[in-house]
Amino acid sequence: MKYLIRQGDYFWRPNRCGYAGSFLEAGIYDEPIHSDRLPPDRSIPIVDFAADLEEAEENVRRFRAALYEARIDDIPKQAFKYE
Repeated sequence: MKYLIRQGDYFWRPNRCGYAGSFLEAGIYDEPIHSDRLPPDRSIPIVDFAADLEEAEENVRRFRAALYEARIDDIPKQAFKYE
């Protein structure tokens, strides 16, 4: 299993080289990390994270569709006429 390591609002970067504010920049670790500074539940299995990511992606798709529809509604109807 693969893990993302979260500490506070940040993710560990690859090779424990600093912190990233986004999971997109996070490192992927082969084992959960246990330390005095990091509770065990902060090693997030990517499988669990993927479910949250799929839900977030669906929300983004819906948001983009709503934005697209709003922009279409703002275009004057005569703009669609071909003469």
